[in-house]
Amino acid sequence: MKKVIPIIIVALLLVGGIFGGRIIATLKGEIYNKSILTIESKICDFKQISIDTTAYHLFEFTNSGTEDLKLLEVKPYCGCTATEYNEDPIPAGGKSHIKVGFKPYSYGIFNKTVEIRTNSISTPVVYLHVKGKVR
Repeated sequence: MKKVIPIIIVALLLVGGIFGGRIIATLKGEIYNKSILTIESKICDFKQISIDTTAYHLFEFTNSGTEDLKLLEVKPYCGCTATEYNEDPIPAGGKSHIKVGFKPYSYGIFNKTVEIRTNSISTPVVYLHVKGKVR
């Protein structure tokens, strides 16, 4: 019995991680559709940047689905990371971008994450990463 409980907990966490975003969206009344957020590269490596600079990167993406794509939320996980994006729906076949800026506050290696929540049933949550070293 003691071995079964950890397995159940791991299974619940796994299911929650996979379907958690959809459950929350459903509770908020958001509806998923057949849009697809397609992005070539989800990682930007700034290599080395100076502490007195703000580094920017445009993550370009396409709606390769058959319905309008909406970015429901674009959330940086750190106060040193900021985003800019167009909140208008992206039509099927349309292109857009998310601008991510990173302003370092300390020296060393960094790896920052931006979470994107969409109305797409196939890509409801996408993660972008900016990384590098501050010198």
